Amino acid sequence: MKRRDSQANKIYRAGNLIADGFTFDSLPQVQEYVNGITKSNPWQAWGGQNRVLVTEPKQDGFASSCRTNRISLPQWAWNERVILHELAHLLTYKPCNHAPHDASFAGKFLQLIGWQMGTTVQLKLIKYYGVIKVKYHTE
Repeated sequence: MKRRDSQANKIYRAGNLIADGFTFDSLPQVQEYVNGITKSNPWQAWGGQNRVLVTEPKQDGFASSCRTNRISLPQWAWNERVILHELAHLLTYKPCNHAPHDASFAGKFLQLIGWQMGTTVQLKLIKYYGVIKVKYHTE
C-alpha cells in the first residue's frame, strides 16, 4: 500500500511563494545548469548521480523526475526553483510505500535552494514552511 503524499500541496504552496530564480531560454541551457550541479562536490556528497539527463515531455504538462537519472521539464518549468525541486526528488527517492514529498524531500529541497539561490531565499522558504506547516529535516 502506497503512503499518502500528505505534504505535496504544502510543498507546492511554499515553493510558489519564493522567487523562481533564474529562468532559462532553452533546454540546452537547463542541461548546462543541471550539469554544473551534478558535477559539484555537494551533489556528490549527497549521493547524487554524476549525470542527470534533462528532457522535455512529449505533451505539455507536469515537471517530473524518475528514480533514474532523468528529469522531464516542460518549458514553463525552466527555472531554478522547479529544477531544484525535481533534483531534490532524485536525491531522496525511496522505492515502495514512500510519500515523495516527505520531510526528507522538504529538507533536501531547502538545502538545494540555499546552496543555489542563496540564504535569503532559503530563509523565506523556512518561514513559509513554518506558516504552512511543512515538516522537514536536514542531515
